[in-house]
Amino acid sequence: MNDRKNGESERPARMRLTSAPYFALLSLA
Repeated sequence: MNDRKNGESERPARMRLTSAPYFALLSLA
């Protein structure tokens, strides 16, 4: 169960990291 929770937590975290710079670029544009 711990492994599954870690994987699920990493997924959204990674998307957030990639979303942060994306939003910044959109804001600058």
